[in-house]
Amino acid sequence: MMTAQGIQNQGMDGRLQDVRAIYAEFHKFYELFGGLSLVLVGVMIGMFIFRGSADFQTNLYTEFLSICLTVFVLDTRARHREQQRREDDLRDRLLREAASTTNDTAKNAIEELEKRDLLRGEKGWLKQADMGGANLNAVDMETANLQRVNLSRAKLENAMLFEADLQEADLSGAELRNALLSYANLRNAALDNADLRGANLQHTVLDYANLNFSDLRGADLTRASLKNATFSEALFDERSILPDGNAWTPETDLTVFGALISLMRTGVPYLNAH
Repeated sequence: MMTAQGIQNQGMDGRLQDVRAIYAEFHKFYELFGGLSLVLVGVMIGMFIFRGSADFQTNLYTEFLSICLTVFVLDTRARHREQQRREDDLRDRLLREAASTTNDTAKNAIEELEKRDLLRGEKGWLKQADMGGANLNAVDMETANLQRVNLSRAKLENAMLFEADLQEADLSGAELRNALLSYANLRNAALDNADLRGANLQHTVLDYANLNFSDLRGADLTRASLKNATFSEALFDERSILPDGNAWTPETDLTVFGALISLMRTGVPYLNAH
């Protein structure tokens, strides 16, 4: 049972974290405000000491104050440049490791991005990243910002992509067996030749996506949006679940769900969707 002291300490820790977060977001403003405040204090002190005087001491004081301000500005700019350099180095390293063909290396990079809160939203570093061929099996990228990312030929078996934003992503030739893609945004995504066997695509947005030659055997498309999606020569079987919850059959016509389709196949030969 938590004591009153423990609750108080926990509250203090929370407030300290809030203060750190606010400073991290507005640190440039605070540094500038602090520098200007010091200059103002210096000017007021000078006015008090040398009031009514226009001699050498006044000029010397003004020159000294000017030098201090210049040093402060140069030091602040140098620290900002160093901070930016470190951030650029960190970004390069994490993106390089996230695209690794070694699963442990890629997973560790994704976990570090998660801990640093760099997976989601506009500040997500994987947006438009080149991760073609990466080994991301069983990686957790739930709700990640993966817009226009290159994941062609990537290994994503059992990957957690729940609610991920994969709009305009390139997943052509990707291995997505048993991946969790429910509620993901795959609008305008390229999934040609992708292996989606057993993938969970419930409520997934696949509008205008290309799934030509993709393998959807056993995939669950319950309540998925297929507006203008293309499935030319995509592979289905009786375990594939359609957007209306029914199982796929050789007579299935995906155009009733808004898809654009010419041929589907269930092994060989190809079967006409109409």
